[in-house]
Amino acid sequence: MAREKKKPYEKTKGRFVIIPSEIFDSAAFKSLTPRQQILYIHCRNEEFHPKRYKPNKDDPKKFYFNEAVWSDKIDPVTGRQGYGLYNLKTPRYFYRDMDVLIMHGFIKCLYCGANAKQKNIYTYSDKWKSYGKSEFKILPEEITKSLVNKLYPKK
Repeated sequence: MAREKKKPYEKTKGRFVIIPSEIFDSAAFKSLTPRQQILYIHCRNEEFHPKRYKPNKDDPKKFYFNEAVWSDKIDPVTGRQGYGLYNLKTPRYFYRDMDVLIMHGFIKCLYCGANAKQKNIYTYSDKWKSYGKSEFKILPEEITKSLVNKLYPKK
């Protein structure tokens, strides 16, 4: 019997998301729901997306994650199809999950555009490493307006 020839290596097409394994093993990531974990992976995907509209060309860590990205509609600026993670009729689920990512220390909001009807600008954070410890604290400047209203209600 003749030996079977090995098939030539086929290159994988597409992009990859780089996430360190220590994130997957962390208590903060394990406490997220599967939908919130997928949202975080898509946020990390925005870092290297070729058709991404970046708020700052010099800093690749800053990103938008607006309705055109998380819904299934086509972005008029870049012409790219959204991820289809959330329904346009129920955007509160997206904002709730993004707030959870902020409260777990994975993402921080650099600019909240709610008052001016502009896009929020997010960046990645390393605070998830101290999640569940006494030194873990999210500052009011790092959260969105909806979280400020929930955490710091007016008296």
